[in-house]
Amino acid sequence: MQVRRNNLWQYVAVALFIGSLILMYTFEMRLHSYQPISKVQDETGRGIALPLRFFSPLGESSPRHLIANIKAPLSNEVLFLYIPYFEQDLELFVNENPLQGYIRASKRIGPLSSAFAIVPLPRQFLKAEDNTVTILLGATSDQTNFLILSPLYLGNEVEINALYRNRLFVENDLKSALSGMQIFLAFSSFILVYLRRTETVFLWLGIAMSTSSILSLGGIAKTFPQFETLAPWFYFISVSAALSFFGFILSLSKLHPPVHLIWAVFLIPIISLTLIITDISPPIVVLRYLILPVVFLSLLISFIFIGRLLWWDSTPHIAFLASGMALMLAMAVNNLFFRLGFIDIGYLSAQPARALALTGIAVFMMTRIVETANALDQAAKVLADRLRQREEELSVLHEHDRLLVGNSASLNERNRLTAELHDGVAGYLSTIVALSDSEEPDSHSIQSVARDALVELRLVINTMAFPDNTLRMELASLYDRSVAPLTHLGIQVDWSMVKLPDINWLSAEEKMSILRILQEAISNALRHGKPRQLLISGDSALVGFFVIRIINTGGNALGQYNEENGLGLQNMQRRAQVLGGSISLQKLSDGAEFTLILPIDAA
Repeated sequence: MQVRRNNLWQYVAVALFIGSLILMYTFEMRLHSYQPISKVQDETGRGIALPLRFFSPLGESSPRHLIANIKAPLSNEVLFLYIPYFEQDLELFVNENPLQGYIRASKRIGPLSSAFAIVPLPRQFLKAEDNTVTILLGATSDQTNFLILSPLYLGNEVEINALYRNRLFVENDLKSALSGMQIFLAFSSFILVYLRRTETVFLWLGIAMSTSSILSLGGIAKTFPQFETLAPWFYFISVSAALSFFGFILSLSKLHPPVHLIWAVFLIPIISLTLIITDISPPIVVLRYLILPVVFLSLLISFIFIGRLLWWDSTPHIAFLASGMALMLAMAVNNLFFRLGFIDIGYLSAQPARALALTGIAVFMMTRIVETANALDQAAKVLADRLRQREEELSVLHEHDRLLVGNSASLNERNRLTAELHDGVAGYLSTIVALSDSEEPDSHSIQSVARDALVELRLVINTMAFPDNTLRMELASLYDRSVAPLTHLGIQVDWSMVKLPDINWLSAEEKMSILRILQEAISNALRHGKPRQLLISGDSALVGFFVIRIINTGGNALGQYNEENGLGLQNMQRRAQVLGGSISLQKLSDGAEFTLILPIDAA
């Protein structure tokens, strides 16, 4: 069940409608406070009451003469004659003196409009007592056969000019301002359609405002005379304005306008103009029996839909639109009843109704733009909240992954330490146990193996304790642990790593593999070469590679190695190949030269 919202704007709509209607009727009723001329005579002397409504055959061009009698005031003030509305070509004479050069009249644009005029009555044309005002009504250029002449009003300059200026402001200045507002709304609507093609409501609004703007061009014919001859034809576009406005109201009601409605917007004016241009039907017949019924029916149905919106969903733009349309329908009914003679209150201007309706449309456009902007802000806020939630979730996941990586790193480090101890120190300890369990334990062998185990253990501990040490630092540690003590055995040691380049790509495991290769090579040189001199140096003599050499001299020449020694060289070669390098062993006359070649940069 649909629930009604706050009905504040319903009261606003009613107040706008009643207030505008009272204002319009008050302006019309002010005329009755002046001296009216409500009775005239025709050329036969027959009395005729004003306002005058009469029919003439289509195309009749014979003028109609009306005579009014007035009395000149005793003072010397100038009399003014005000004619609120008439629909014919008008000529005035005072005591047979023409007043054409004195008449200030508005333009009558099209068969649905009326003109108004103010005429000063010069003192030189007036007699002391009775005066005769002759009104000559001619045929209209649009062949309208239903003609109107309002009562005439006499007054002084101040009184009549006030009425005329007020009417001139409403019918000229206000109409021009509202026409400019329509053009702006049409332009804005089409821009919004271009930017948001899914908003069909702006398409219908753009068509309604553009056709209404063309229709209102007749209202500026006084400012732009080039429109004067075309202005009567603009009224046939009123059906396009009414039908497209009906489509706008349907879209505003969240209904889909039927497809044939857009065809009717363009086809009905084309058919109407075709009937007129081909002389199949006079303009007034097409206007009366095709254009006006479609326009009135479209506005009536639109008012029903806008009233339904006002009842269920009262908003500012709906209130202005409803009050404007209600005022427009009231004006149309009033003017129709006046034409038919049911009431004597004259024409009511359409401009207040246009002002309310256009205000409602402007408020609607601003409201829709603000709602769209708010929706975008809300979407941005929701997106930001979701992004923040995702960042928090990612932060938690990152912290969890960091802990897992840390635990994994610790586990890998323990596994590596275990493997190093198992592969190195554990092997030495197993050998010591085996030697100790033999029938004749060799203390010298046991001491040698234990010494090697101690060196290996120090190597593992040092590498694990300082994983970020550079290769140069690890080599310095190797020198302190294993090479420098050799001088106590009478061996001359020459150590030089000055020309060794900086190597930054090696991990702790890879550095340990290099140290093991060098440790094994030094151990073999001492065990088998019995040297007096030991030269250990590093340089980058080969392009892209660094070289570490171990040369032992002053001892035994390189001889045949047993199977165990061959396996040792194979293990050293395998370690070097894993690092992208190689080893070589060359025989000297009193020793041997061991060479380790490794890449400077990671492969």
